[in-house]
Amino acid sequence: MLKPVMQIKVSGSAYFATISMKNVGRSVAFDVVTNAKFDVVPKDQPPYVKPGGIGFTNSATNSLFPEDSQDFDVGPYSAPNEPRPLSSDEQAKLLSGEAYLAVFGSSIYRDQFGPHWITFCQWRNFSTKPGDFKARECVNFNRMGDGESPN
Repeated sequence: MLKPVMQIKVSGSAYFATISMKNVGRSVAFDVVTNAKFDVVPKDQPPYVKPGGIGFTNSATNSLFPEDSQDFDVGPYSAPNEPRPLSSDEQAKLLSGEAYLAVFGSSIYRDQFGPHWITFCQWRNFSTKPGDFKARECVNFNRMGDGESPN
C-alpha cells in the first residue's frame, strides 16, 4: 500500500510542495505512476481536482520496495515543463486570505494482488486571519481503492 506524504514549502517567492510516495505495505509496488498539481485557489471556490491539463507534474518508477519512498517536487507551471514563481498578485491573495494553496493528484500501481489507486489532496491557508475556505472537496478527494482508477 502506498501513502502520499506532502509538505508545502515556501522559500522566498518560491512556493512548492514535496510529495513523498511511501510504500507502507509488505509487498513490492510495481509500475507506480503519480500525477500531481499545485494550484492557488480563490477562497470561495473548491480546487479543480480533475486530472489533465497544464500544470501536472508526473513521476514514475518501476518498483517501490516496502518502506522505500519516491520524492518529487510539484510547483506552479505556466506551460508544460515550464515552472514559474507565483506572481505578486497570487502571493498577495495567499497572504491576505483571499486564496489558499491546494496540492492534489493521483497514483496508480500494482502488486501481486492486482491494480490499486490513490487520490490525494492537501490545502493550506497562508493568512494569519481566520476565514472560511471552500476546501471540503480537497479533503473529500483523499481516497484509495483496488482495481482501475475511477479518474
